[in-house]
Amino acid sequence: MVRALFAMLMIALLGSVAAAGTRDLDNPAVTVGPLSRGSVPTCDQNSVLGNVAKRYRTVQTDLWQTDLSIATIRKINQTAFLPGDPGLLDRRFCHAKVELSNGRPADLFYLIEERQGFASIGWGVEFCVAGQDPWRVFDGGCRTVRY
Repeated sequence: MVRALFAMLMIALLGSVAAAGTRDLDNPAVTVGPLSRGSVPTCDQNSVLGNVAKRYRTVQTDLWQTDLSIATIRKINQTAFLPGDPGLLDRRFCHAKVELSNGRPADLFYLIEERQGFASIGWGVEFCVAGQDPWRVFDGGCRTVRY
């Protein structure tokens, strides 16, 4: 009897605390400590472009054993911004024209996502160069990182 009464008291107490602390986390203005919403960098930030260029060069060197790299990135456009849709992660879809080190032009599609860095801290970027995804990691024509 005492256990049941104690359990009901704890459930009531926890329920009232949870109801009092609810916030609309889909609202980008809501902050959750140091990991606030809306921390997705823009498509043209040097940190994003540097990350893409460095990882592209690493894959070409280590996996494919070519000397290809991204020589220039131009015509950078944001194609979509999805603030917490679906879920609580902001996503920014981007497209750019690149010139590779062999002189060939290509389309670069990339997706910047909130809370996708190491241990879910910071942002992460996934990218695909059109015509250079032979294992179809991003589906045909880089579909999964396009919008």
